[in-house]
Amino acid sequence: MVRLFIISMSLIYALVAKGQEIPPSISKKLLDLPGTYKGRLPCADCSGIETSLTLQCDSLCDHGKYMRIDKYLNTKNGDQTNKIKGWWGFVNNKNNTIVIALDINDSTKMSFYEVTKKGDLSPIDKNLQSTDAQGDLALKKL
Repeated sequence: MVRLFIISMSLIYALVAKGQEIPPSISKKLLDLPGTYKGRLPCADCSGIETSLTLQCDSLCDHGKYMRIDKYLNTKNGDQTNKIKGWWGFVNNKNNTIVIALDINDSTKMSFYEVTKKGDLSPIDKNLQSTDAQGDLALKKL
């Protein structure tokens, strides 16, 4: 089981575009990524998670730093806020959509977002598929 997990994480990590040639149609869209995105995500044991995700990038905008602030609303201990900083990177998923991975340097913590046609970020699973959650999960660009 551990071996399967390590193999699958290695494959996901291999998807992250490090030094790959990025198609011009994608690279133009990547330049629009820097900024702050906000939204409200579902929570199993609270009334919701207010999320703010700020992306910064290098000159090509295929990777950079991020800061995510998650505010867990109405937990049993009141509102709880987590601040996470790390690195994000463009994921080459071969279907001409833009996917980014947060925590690209740690495959055990990696999470993925697809850039929507409107320029928002929609969380997707580790198989780069839409999640089963109900409602609009997209983080809207401010």
